[in-house]
Amino acid sequence: MDSRAWISLVLVLVFFIQFSPIVAQDSGKDLGVHGKLYEIEEEDMLSYVKRKAGEIDMRALRESMEKELEESYAEHSFVSLDLPSATEERVRYVDPSVNVRNPLYDHTGKMIFPAGVVNPLDHMPLSKSILVLKEDQMKKALEETVKRGERPILLLTDGDTRRASSLAGRMVYKATPFILRRLQIKKVPSLIEQQGRILRVKEMFLE
Repeated sequence: MDSRAWISLVLVLVFFIQFSPIVAQDSGKDLGVHGKLYEIEEEDMLSYVKRKAGEIDMRALRESMEKELEESYAEHSFVSLDLPSATEERVRYVDPSVNVRNPLYDHTGKMIFPAGVVNPLDHMPLSKSILVLKEDQMKKALEETVKRGERPILLLTDGDTRRASSLAGRMVYKATPFILRRLQIKKVPSLIEQQGRILRVKEMFLE
């Protein structure tokens, strides 16, 4: 046998040895058991979820969630901006106009504000007056607004918004440094009202 025939024979033998399991499988022969087999003991995921759901005490879960919500609300209900109290009645006027450098567009691409000086009151007038005050000023300040038949939006600079809301009988919101700067609030209580294209800010002196 020449060398080329010998090489061909070796390649054929290697081929059959390498792929004999596939040939046997395709021919339907039983290859037997290779290694030890074990039953699957891991719990089915759906069964696991159902079992865990059945173990949950829904009442305890609800009470726990309500407690966490109450604690979170209590933690964020305090505000302390440390504004001084008004010592006299004083009125000033504020122009809320801002300089818009670039046009502003909504989500549809429609221009809301052009570049230049824009007065927000031209596009969104105040529906109500705004009363900025401290918690300990709430009772007297509300008495003054009731006399005038007003029901202003309430912004708290110092105190607990939960207690203030309970006292006012309606929602009291937190004031922020940004709002105070925009409205130019320097002392409280201050009542803000719209007069045409400007804001009238009245510092109220509570005796």
